[in-house]
Amino acid sequence: MDVVKELSGIPLAIEQSGALVRYGEFTFTNFLSAYKDRYRDLMTSEPPGEAESVYDKNRIITTILDIAHQSLRSSPDSSTLLLFLGVVGSWQIPTEFLDNFSFAQIPGVHSQSSEHTDMLATLLRNPNFLRLCLRRLAGLSLVRLTEQNGAIRSLRIHRILCQWSLDKLDPPIRATLIVQAALGLSEAVCSLEAERARQVHHEYR
Repeated sequence: MDVVKELSGIPLAIEQSGALVRYGEFTFTNFLSAYKDRYRDLMTSEPPGEAESVYDKNRIITTILDIAHQSLRSSPDSSTLLLFLGVVGSWQIPTEFLDNFSFAQIPGVHSQSSEHTDMLATLLRNPNFLRLCLRRLAGLSLVRLTEQNGAIRSLRIHRILCQWSLDKLDPPIRATLIVQAALGLSEAVCSLEAERARQVHHEYR
């Protein structure tokens, strides 16, 4: 098939392109045209260096991610969530972590970053809407969900998407989200350790 050949048979790229077609964003023909246009733009704006082969697996996947991200333009909350998850990292992220996540007030934060975090905070405060966005991302094969009895328990994203997210974000927003993610992870670890300490204390009473 032309699409498989164009994507050099890379499983992740094929999976995500198939999701875009399955989700109704493209036909196979339209997708191939959009992919070639976006890949050409990427090679023009970021030409490979002397030590870099023209063929680059990451460039192929980056092109697919750009197309998938553009398809989320009608759902800015899902788009913003995807970039945030990329900053949080490639690990099995419990939905409980997102449900309990709170954004710290950081003095002197750029107004654009503040708008970004405000949108995320509103989304994370709404469990039903959060899960709706997660299912939208999963439908495009941008995240993998782990479910139990129909409820989303955790999710995971590919490490390539993490790097793509960092590259995609404007520097002020990227810096703010990195700090917020670090603070949120620290708080989650501290809460977990405190809960373990309480359990141990209870067992030895």
